[in-house]
Amino acid sequence: MTEKKEPTTKVDRKFTITYEIKPLSLGEKAKAVGRFLVIFAVSAFSVAAIFYATLQFTQVFPEFILVKAGNELLNIMIQADGILLGFSGIIFAQLFSSVNDQQTVLYQRIIEKKTEETIGVGKLLNYLERKKVVLTYSMLFSFLFLIFSIFGSMARIAYIAPYQPTDTYSSLAIFFVPVLFTMVAVVLLTFALTGLSLKPPLEEEKSEKA
Repeated sequence: MTEKKEPTTKVDRKFTITYEIKPLSLGEKAKAVGRFLVIFAVSAFSVAAIFYATLQFTQVFPEFILVKAGNELLNIMIQADGILLGFSGIIFAQLFSSVNDQQTVLYQRIIEKKTEETIGVGKLLNYLERKKVVLTYSMLFSFLFLIFSIFGSMARIAYIAPYQPTDTYSSLAIFFVPVLFTMVAVVLLTFALTGLSLKPPLEEEKSEKA
């Protein structure tokens, strides 16, 4: 006997998504421009401060040093950058773990449907997501600049290798690039640590109401 197959019907479902684009008001535009100007000013000041600090640091050394001494100091620089890489990895891992723990607590409150405790949870979750993005970029660029510093030190060692150990070379030309990259990485790490200590907006609102 052959089984009789029932005819199949194909169902097409269409979903319509509507959205509304709300134009920014003059106040919102002014706030956006103000935030941009503040970020630009802080960035420009940070770049100028890092360059100035790097120049001051390199001026601690004599104007010309022996090639042998330069090689030894560059090797120390490479070791210091390696230690900073490991230290930064531990710090950023702890920062991400802290943010993830806070998000887990908030999601648990949503699941338990404790409405009295979930007022402003969406705003706080958005705040934590932005913090994770900032931490990601800080970690990425911090690692990149430390790696650039290591390769910069290796490049300077290779560049002065043909010279005799008793020859002299400009200390600024040897140390400026590795020190600059290392200082940028340290500034990014400090920025990440400072950002973690900032209070979320929900806690600020509660303190104001109290």
